[in-house]
Amino acid sequence: MKRSAWLAILCLFLAVPAHAQDLNETLSQVGEAYARAYVSPLAEALGADLNTGLFHTAGVSRKVFGINVYVGVKASAALLNNSHKTFNLQYTGSVPLDVEFAGQTLTLDVPATFTVENAPSIFGATEEGQAFVSVDHDTTISTLGLTLPVSFDSTLTPQNTIGGVIETTVAPFVVPQIGLGTVFGTDIMIRWLPQLSINEVGALELFGFGVRHNLNQYLPKLPVDVSIQAAWQNIRAEDEAGSEVMDARTFAVNLAVSKRIGVLTVYGGLQTERSDVSFSYVFDVDDVDPDLDVDPIDVNFTLRHTGQTRGIFGFGLKLGPVVWNADVSTGQFTVVSAGFGFAF
Repeated sequence: MKRSAWLAILCLFLAVPAHAQDLNETLSQVGEAYARAYVSPLAEALGADLNTGLFHTAGVSRKVFGINVYVGVKASAALLNNSHKTFNLQYTGSVPLDVEFAGQTLTLDVPATFTVENAPSIFGATEEGQAFVSVDHDTTISTLGLTLPVSFDSTLTPQNTIGGVIETTVAPFVVPQIGLGTVFGTDIMIRWLPQLSINEVGALELFGFGVRHNLNQYLPKLPVDVSIQAAWQNIRAEDEAGSEVMDARTFAVNLAVSKRIGVLTVYGGLQTERSDVSFSYVFDVDDVDPDLDVDPIDVNFTLRHTGQTRGIFGFGLKLGPVVWNADVSTGQFTVVSAGFGFAF
């Protein structure tokens, strides 16, 4: 398959992690404090996308042993607003400043406060942002046997920061999904994407597993189908060199209710979920300031989002073996989802 075709497929599964090389190169220009704020919208949107489309009906066979198969794809899109595209941040660092003393110039690393306002996040504008740097510091220098006070109080020329990786109003996600059942009113869901690699882009792989159980067998008089489901998922992205840039792990539990009327199924549910998204990269200080002789710094951090709850409402159509569904969920994000598959 041609390189462009592989790239199109890879980008389809997730917009930003598919650009793992770009993400790695971009993050290498900033420290951890900035990176956390910069990628936080990605971590939240990715968790919301992964935990979407886990079911399209609450109906599960009550048979002790049965054969039911669903093979399809699920697409979701977390809707982004302006708060996900920019951020404000204040953090501390150091800057080199020169001081004239006894006819010589001494360079000192001085603590500084960096302030950024409306800086682009990973989903923001690709143009660089700006950090305003202020210094208010008293220190001493020692030379010629003397220790003398030195005071710095100034605002420096704004420094450029990084721009967004991809400017977008939606964070899309598409994944193949399989359903297999049933045993004692229980079926399983599998999501699997083998590692897809492409030169100069990176690699992406995913695995997910869910277990769903029929509750009607305990409440046989209910006029609707009711089930409970738990799902675990993991997605990893690597850069061109094979270094892991992102590792996301999610967990969700939902209570689903549905009613089938002919070919139409109306369904809804309440879901609680969490996500842990880890980022790893090397902060190359020399790229930021060549005058600083500092070794590259390994940066590793995890963004955790727990206790997220969402409501889900959707409908599906079953025309012979063909199954269509669409739903919308509201919570931390509004996420729209659609599915297409075959059920036997």
